[in-house]
Amino acid sequence: MSRILAILCWSSLISLAVHTPSAAADREPRRLTILSAHLATYQTAADAMRLKLEASGYTYTVINLPHSSDADGQAAAIRDLLESEPTVIVATGKTATSIALRSIPDVPVVFMLVPNTADAPFLRADNPDRVRLAGVAGDVSPVAWLDSIAEVQPDCSDIGILYRASSAHVMSNFRRVAERRGIRITGIVAQKDDFPSAVDELTRQRCASVLMLPDPAIYNSPNVQHLILWGARSKKPVWAFSASVVRAGALYGQYLDNAEVGRQAAKIVERIFDGEAPEKIGVQYPAVVAKAINVRTADLIGVDVGGNILKPETTRFGEKP
Repeated sequence: MSRILAILCWSSLISLAVHTPSAAADREPRRLTILSAHLATYQTAADAMRLKLEASGYTYTVINLPHSSDADGQAAAIRDLLESEPTVIVATGKTATSIALRSIPDVPVVFMLVPNTADAPFLRADNPDRVRLAGVAGDVSPVAWLDSIAEVQPDCSDIGILYRASSAHVMSNFRRVAERRGIRITGIVAQKDDFPSAVDELTRQRCASVLMLPDPAIYNSPNVQHLILWGARSKKPVWAFSASVVRAGALYGQYLDNAEVGRQAAKIVERIFDGEAPEKIGVQYPAVVAKAINVRTADLIGVDVGGNILKPETTRFGEKP
């Protein structure tokens, strides 16, 4: 009798082994491909993301996307992307994200460092690819900006923003947050080749300060200098998008820590590999933002930056030796 029971038990175990799939067999393949554009800022973010994923045991393929002027190089990068057969793609910047979406359908794409993210064409409500997108914006959030402006200049109730007509959603987001705080936002459409006209409009509209959006279609070195001079002459704050602009004379700046953006994107990759849908994750603003202030400019335009404003983590420029 015991022998029969043993045979029956052994048969059950064999049946269970045959018909019950293992966790490894059920698990989807985890093939991650990183499509990184050529800019140094993108590379910094991609490197930080890779290090974080390596620490969690992930493997990946890295494909460097050449400049758009290198048509053959871009074609080779797209071939490499297809051959990698990714189950998740990470793309740095607008061009790489667009290429990833266009080249491989139905694969989740995690993007980062897309400037003026709210107006990216692949995030439009009618874009069918939106459901497979998640990522970290290439902008400081309106909430973070207005919080910091209120801290540096508590009586600031009027901000001009120079923007491109194609950045309407970015402007709408700023206006929505500002309205809740009783702050007037004056949007002025600007162009790189006719920048002085936009600055003159700041004066005509009696804007009490100006917020710079990171947009290469508006700002070059002469235009940045023109705006900083406007702020100094009119004794009005210029809120900048980089430490270099603050060093040049803007009052205060907030800008991305590219390595932190990469680490934040790595967490999104892990969530998608764990089964979370990209559309439920959506677009995140950078969780960590770097800050800088020019104390000489503050003194020049009459803004008191004492107390808690000069925090240890805030980079300072213009201090006397």
